[in-house]
Amino acid sequence: GIEVDGQEVGDAEIGLRFLPLLTARASAALALRGRFIDGLGDVGFDGTTLSVRDATGTADLSRFGLVDVFGQPVRGTLRGSIDQLEFSRKDGCLAADLDVSTDALTQSLGVYAGDGLELVGSGRCEDGDLVIPMVAENDDAILEVELRLMPNGRYHSILLVTPLEPQLGEFLRQVGFRQEGGTFVAERGGSVEAAL
Repeated sequence: GIEVDGQEVGDAEIGLRFLPLLTARASAALALRGRFIDGLGDVGFDGTTLSVRDATGTADLSRFGLVDVFGQPVRGTLRGSIDQLEFSRKDGCLAADLDVSTDALTQSLGVYAGDGLELVGSGRCEDGDLVIPMVAENDDAILEVELRLMPNGRYHSILLVTPLEPQLGEFLRQVGFRQEGGTFVAERGGSVEAAL
C-alpha cells in the first residue's frame, strides 16, 4: 500500500541494515511489487545522497508523465539493471553504472517498428545529469536516443532517425522531425511528474 506523491507504488519488502544507522546512514535490501514498478536491490540514503546497488527491475513508462517525440504520452516498459547509481539533491548524478532497454519506440512508431525496435543502452553521469544513450535498428531505420535526467526533475530527450527506406523519411518530415542530411531529428523536454 505504499504511495509516493499520491501515486500508488505497491507493496514493499524492506530488510533494514542496522549497522549503517550508527553512521547516520539508512541502508536496506528493498523489493517493490506494484502496478507500475517491479524490482529489487540495495538502497541507501545518508540525508543528501540516494544510492542504489545491485538492482534489477521493470517500470511501466506510462506512469511517469513523459512525452514522446510525437507529443503523445510515452508507453511501454523500461527494464534496467543497476550495478551502482548515486544521486545527490545538491550535485545530481555522482556515479552511474547501469544498463537499460525499452520498447517505448516500438509503441510510438507503430508500423515502422513492426520488426521491433528495442532500444538498448548504458547510463553515465555528465555534469550532474544522468545521461542514457540508447540505440536500435531494424530493416526500416537506425535510431539513436539520448535521455538526460537532471537533478531538478526535468528531462530532455533527443531522437535521431536514419531511415533505410524513403517512406519513413517522408512520414517523419510530415510529423515535424527536422532533417539534417540523411537523418531526422526530434527533441523533447519536460518534467518527470512521478518519480521514486
